[in-house]
Amino acid sequence: MDLWTIFHKALARRFMDFIFAEGIAGAVFARREFEFDEILSSLSRSHGYALKDAKRQRMLGVVLDFLIECEYLRAHRGRYITSGDCPRPAAPEPARLPGGLQSEYDFFDRCIGHAGAYLRGGRPLYDFSGGSVPVWDEFLGNPEFEYARAELIKRLSEGNPAINMALVLCYGPGYDIYHLQRYSEDIRITAVDYNGVFYETAMAKLLRPASVDWIHSDKWDGFGSPLPIGDGYFDAVIFACADPYVPDSTRRFVYEDIFRVLKRRGSLGIITRGYPDAQCAAERRYRISALCHDFAESVCDGWQGFYPTSDTRALLEGIGFDIKAVALNECLWRVDKP
Repeated sequence: MDLWTIFHKALARRFMDFIFAEGIAGAVFARREFEFDEILSSLSRSHGYALKDAKRQRMLGVVLDFLIECEYLRAHRGRYITSGDCPRPAAPEPARLPGGLQSEYDFFDRCIGHAGAYLRGGRPLYDFSGGSVPVWDEFLGNPEFEYARAELIKRLSEGNPAINMALVLCYGPGYDIYHLQRYSEDIRITAVDYNGVFYETAMAKLLRPASVDWIHSDKWDGFGSPLPIGDGYFDAVIFACADPYVPDSTRRFVYEDIFRVLKRRGSLGIITRGYPDAQCAAERRYRISALCHDFAESVCDGWQGFYPTSDTRALLEGIGFDIKAVALNECLWRVDKP
């Protein structure tokens, strides 16, 4: 069994253990069938969950979709139907994974461990203040994301002239900038983030600091505000691991603004996950892993959730992007401005 399979299985076992230990499974399988609002009301009464806000309601929806993927439930005409008595699965064994994979698992483990308190109205586990920088630096530098970054830049360079001018949108701890600098010694990078707490961490990773132009947080108010950049400026834009933090109400604006700042025949590279839906083509283990990830990171401040691949495709094509590649089980996108 390869390491990725071990990782995905360990994460799924951890999430399932939470569902049983927290008593959610007991509430679900106490009835033969139910509607979503019924289980929300039941868990609010029996567990003290604060389920009036959309984010916590969505977390329970992710739980039910996870149980569907695991074939414990099925959905039919707006109702959930159980598959009979659901035996309690074996408790998860402690994950034993190499290096960065262990740190990625540990991040999700801590998030899932906080989920019960969060569902009862507790505060987010992590935000984007200075105190959380080491946590995000370790998590966002995990081997899974690093492989995706290298693969994304390779895909962006295929069939393109040299990328001379690139934008890293939401640069975070600086991994995307580092990979672009490895790709080309001549590349000029503009880096922007709505929050300046990662600046020093990102600077420490750079191979050539002088080749990076910084747009500091006082010049950009974040998602929903226009980038302070002229039209048709960049050969490529990198937008990695940030799409699930874009509110649905501003998502179209964000991608329209990226379209605006790209040159003709420029490319946008996205790293995210697709929320499993009827059109999801990802392998089952990746669909399950996406649900585990979505639920876990929901306890972090600002998380909006993964968007269905069909929604992302319709959004990008509606703006005018040409979708060139959707790869790595719908985690990696390359789309071009015609």
